[in-house]
Amino acid sequence: MVKPILMIFLFLFPFARADVFDFVSPKSDSKLISLTKKLRNLQIKEGPEFEENFNGIVKNIEMAMEEEKLYCSSDAPNNLGKILPPAQKQFCMRELKKQYLESMSTIFEIKRKYLSLLHKLQLNKLTETQKRLHNEIERNF
Repeated sequence: MVKPILMIFLFLFPFARADVFDFVSPKSDSKLISLTKKLRNLQIKEGPEFEENFNGIVKNIEMAMEEEKLYCSSDAPNNLGKILPPAQKQFCMRELKKQYLESMSTIFEIKRKYLSLLHKLQLNKLTETQKRLHNEIERNF
């Protein structure tokens, strides 16, 4: 009997969301999500400009993580001044963990790509040095 009533409720009320059941839906405007997107869009190139931008975004991700952790533990209000109800702490922490893991994966992927670029450039310099040295030896002997 409960199942049909629940099904009717869900089909007749498309506006029913998770917060009806005392859960908070994931925040699409979360700082962590926007910073992760910004990091993904960062142009990978050699030079201090990229490293400064990368390190700045990573630092902002860490700070946002700490702010969200305080909010999820109900120790501090969010940017709108609201404090998380105790019943939503666990869900908030799960969502925060998911966002943080995604951010960390993105950080390490960007680092891997950057190191790969630097490695390629170093190998190209080494190859050119070897060719130049080889040509010099051929010419002098």
